[in-house]
Amino acid sequence: MRFLVDEMLFDVAKYLRFMGYGVEVMRSGTPDKEILARTEEDGLVLITADKELYKIAKKNGDGTIFLDIRKSLEEKLAIVIKKANLYLDFERSRCPKCGGELHYIDSKDVNVPEFIKKTHKKVQECLSCKHVYWKGSHWEAMVKRVERAFKLASKI
Repeated sequence: MRFLVDEMLFDVAKYLRFMGYGVEVMRSGTPDKEILARTEEDGLVLITADKELYKIAKKNGDGTIFLDIRKSLEEKLAIVIKKANLYLDFERSRCPKCGGELHYIDSKDVNVPEFIKKTHKKVQECLSCKHVYWKGSHWEAMVKRVERAFKLASKI
């Protein structure tokens, strides 16, 4: 499943990528017609905070999810998890920044802090933007947030 997400909901896009889903982010000011055409042509699920766009997309029968930007990140993720029937598989994680594929490489072969080289034999590098990730405290915090969102989704 792939998504087209409102720029206002980039926090949701980042976490969906982290969870392994393909996500494109639409820039503010993109005409509604262009957005609707993209979702239809490419079979993308639209996630938007724009009520008018949501209403139009629903009339067209497109798979669309409306999210209130005032809700917490966990609440927004829970709604998407429930409505799109998502599952959790961190082995499919994508780059939270750009959505590119991640691959494992030796930590000694990339520019990371010495502490990381000593504590992590392998790290993940994005094939697109070359950003490097490792399973540290930030990763653990993201996992916990996703787990809370799944727990919340089970109660919706």
